[in-house]
Amino acid sequence: MLEERELFAAIVALVASAFFLINRAKIATAPHPRLLITSFVLLAASLVSSVVEVFFWEEFFNFFQHALAPSSLVLLAIWSWLTFARHGGVSV
Repeated sequence: MLEERELFAAIVALVASAFFLINRAKIATAPHPRLLITSFVLLAASLVSSVVEVFFWEEFFNFFQHALAPSSLVLLAIWSWLTFARHGGVSV
């Protein structure tokens, strides 16, 4: 059954993806942009797969959703450490 909150989260992820595409040049100037972008892409894929699982391959997309979300957070934590903690709070 499709839940409204999952659909809303997927729509927000797609809108944010459009924002990332439009502003990719600015995002590329951030420290370690590949980690940051990959983290976001994994999170967006996780949110979209929560909607897709309702329509087909429920077990696959459910696993996909629950594997991608923590992977995204691990990459974000690594990005944060590389950007802030590793350099004493100063981004390089």
